[in-house]
Amino acid sequence: MILPPVAGEYPVFSAAEIGPMLVACGVALFIFSAAFGRAASVPVRDPFLKESLEYHN
Repeated sequence: MILPPVAGEYPVFSAAEIGPMLVACGVALFIFSAAFGRAASVPVRDPFLKESLEYHN
């Protein structure tokens, strides 16, 4: 099926298309940073931490 071009030479992105994507990315980043901020990035009171940091294969 051949259709006439309705968007011209190239498609134009508007704020109605880009805005929800930016909002979704911002919400995901906020949830990730909030969850990562609550937990310790390095194990706390791990008896094998020193050994595992010095491990070489």
